[in-house]
Amino acid sequence: MAMKDTLETLGKTPGITSAILVSRDGFVIEAIASSSVDVEAVGAIISTGLGTAEMMGSGLEQGAFNQAMMEFDQGVAFLKGVSDQAMLAATATTGGNLGAIRIAVRKAAEQLASEL
Repeated sequence: MAMKDTLETLGKTPGITSAILVSRDGFVIEAIASSSVDVEAVGAIISTGLGTAEMMGSGLEQGAFNQAMMEFDQGVAFLKGVSDQAMLAATATTGGNLGAIRIAVRKAAEQLASEL
């Protein structure tokens, strides 16, 4: 399966609104998102957020970053490590089944790791 296909499959999960595969240096590898989302800018922000999360995990002696979920007024964002060189970000509506979305994000990350 191609990376775009994996993201499109993830995007069919009820509640998911976008999915972006980003390299550690902030470059977008592949994405599915509405045209109003500037995926290139979001890719850079995700990379910065990953660095912050890694520093927090290290400072708190919690080990390597694995995943994160952040709740916002208008939705939820998920970050999941794919490999040492990439991570997956997905956004979802606030009313979605967060457990099902987390499982879908994890499965997509595992699939993407095999495609990189």
